[in-house]
Amino acid sequence: MIILKSRHHSIDKAAPSDSLPKAPPRKRCIRCGASFRGNTLICPACHRAAREIWEKNRRKSDGNLPPGVVRVRK
Repeated sequence: MIILKSRHHSIDKAAPSDSLPKAPPRKRCIRCGASFRGNTLICPACHRAAREIWEKNRRKSDGNLPPGVVRVRK
């Protein structure tokens, strides 16, 4: 830790070794209860499974459109 003195107050400036990015805290998945590190509510395995379901549902809904109508993705 390096302390810089200015005219009115001192400023604490982190040394390069102190500013390494920290890993996110360990959490429990709300879907299966597995312990994982990350910023999401569900673990990567559940997220992969959920993505397959989302894609399947999206393909299913695209098939119900009348001919000539194209769904525009944002």
